[in-house]
Amino acid sequence: MMMLLLGTQVMLMGIGLWWMVAKRLNYAGYEIRTPANFFMGVILFFQLPMCFFIGTSAGAAESIRAIVAGQGVVDGKKLHQKYWWIDPAVTGGAVLLAAGIGLFTVRPERSDFRPHEAPIGVRDYVYDFKQKEAAAKRWDREEDAYDDHDYEDERDEVVR
Repeated sequence: MMMLLLGTQVMLMGIGLWWMVAKRLNYAGYEIRTPANFFMGVILFFQLPMCFFIGTSAGAAESIRAIVAGQGVVDGKKLHQKYWWIDPAVTGGAVLLAAGIGLFTVRPERSDFRPHEAPIGVRDYVYDFKQKEAAAKRWDREEDAYDDHDYEDERDEVVR
């Protein structure tokens, strides 16, 4: 059971490291952008060291209590039975906190602001056609702006 929990904690630590580096997280048409994904990554990354330090401090406190009471060495199995809930509670709390941050910061993906990403080696004719149309419309607007203004009359007035 502890090995499964430790494996889950190491996996969450890796996911947290990846989320700290990623600029945005995309899934099913929704995205989570920085800084929220960074905070989610930090929470998931540091849950394993936090479990380690909490467990170590609980063991140290029990050892100090046993020495003061004159009992000698504390049995590790008894400590494990007494504090079995620490690792699942901290790991579950970290996952719930990261999920809560994700739920509050998720938003629909805005594909109109993302650059076009065509697969390598595949030409997207529809996208190329739309880009050519947009460029032609921009070109026509620029020509219309110059056509509305009569530059020859101004030049003649300056020369006279």
